Amino acid sequence: MSRITLSILFLFALLAWLGGQIFFGDTQNEETEQGQASENEPNYHAFAMHSVLFGKDGSISHEVYAQKMAHFDHQRETQFSQPRYVVYTSSRKNPWQISALEGILNGEDSLSLNQGVMIQSTDDKGLVQTIQTSSMEVNLDSKEIVSQQAVVISGANYIIESQGIRANLEKNTFEIGQHVETTFQPAIRN
Repeated sequence: MSRITLSILFLFALLAWLGGQIFFGDTQNEETEQGQASENEPNYHAFAMHSVLFGKDGSISHEVYAQKMAHFDHQRETQFSQPRYVVYTSSRKNPWQISALEGILNGEDSLSLNQGVMIQSTDDKGLVQTIQTSSMEVNLDSKEIVSQQAVVISGANYIIESQGIRANLEKNTFEIGQHVETTFQPAIRN
């Protein structure tokens, strides 16, 4: 083979190698960019969702309703728009209803609620009827709630305002933070 033939073969081999690098190199970059974008995108969405979760003994632990839900596998996080949780205690009577405008479930049992948080008792005779605040942390396993924000607690004949609350819905125990004001309203008898 002559030097010209060798030069031409070398030039074609070089062009083929460069073409492969450009083609396959771009594909790898696109895959990397798509992988990075998918980490910021939810794995799945749900609209007008309703889900029932059961405890280890087979009884209902809680129900979840939401206008919109987005789940992120890699972060182990689920974001909710207008969530409403129905939390059952071991007595299975009179569950608590917890609602907010926004919610984030971290893992399986740590729920962060924001904007317009309200907890309502379904027991008409319970001491605490409603708890309202701007943000709250809920442990769905232990049924404990915590808030450091301004809280309004109301019952049949009273309204308590405080800065913060710690409660256990299972044990029906409530501990207010810094007390601000209590208003008593006697019951009206007919």
